[in-house]
Amino acid sequence: MKKLQELLDKAKGVGKKVVAVAAADDDVVLRAVDMAKKEGIVDALLFGDAKKIEVVAEKAGLNIKDFEIVDSKNPADDAVKAFVDGRAHFVMKGNIKTGDLMKAVLKDEYNLKTGRTMSLVSIFETPLYHKLLVVTDAGMTIAPDLEQKVHLIENAVLVARKAVGVEKPKVAILGAIEVVNPKMEATIHAALLA
Repeated sequence: MKKLQELLDKAKGVGKKVVAVAAADDDVVLRAVDMAKKEGIVDALLFGDAKKIEVVAEKAGLNIKDFEIVDSKNPADDAVKAFVDGRAHFVMKGNIKTGDLMKAVLKDEYNLKTGRTMSLVSIFETPLYHKLLVVTDAGMTIAPDLEQKVHLIENAVLVARKAVGVEKPKVAILGAIEVVNPKMEATIHAALLA
């Protein structure tokens, strides 16, 4: 795949999925969900303060009457429960701290722990490169050790294969310098992972 439009077309072919948005009172998130709904790829469960969600949507000029708004005092827990119960296919972060959402995701009662490091994997299209880029981890794992870096790479490769359709993705490990420096652990890890 070279363009995000191809990824969107693939998503349309898979069929509509339900997204559970934790703390949906965020205009950027609501715009993204609205756009995805208009493209026919999602239905949404919006968790959080119903009044705030409605005010944010109105200010953004969005019509969310077709979305299910769930007035919730614990939007992270309720969104994760919707996923665990099978009412949603995935969870989306809204106006909530990542740590607060992850506390809900990692609760033992939900049985979502896999033994691997969870990570943020993003897919980018840029006019400066001829195909899509899969990037990890720009937001969750602050100072990964070597084993965690292996997990991060595995997660990104899985997304590259399943979402982007690249069976053997190339992996690059970025650091402050290009050569191994024994004083910089990141360069030693990069050499070990190469």
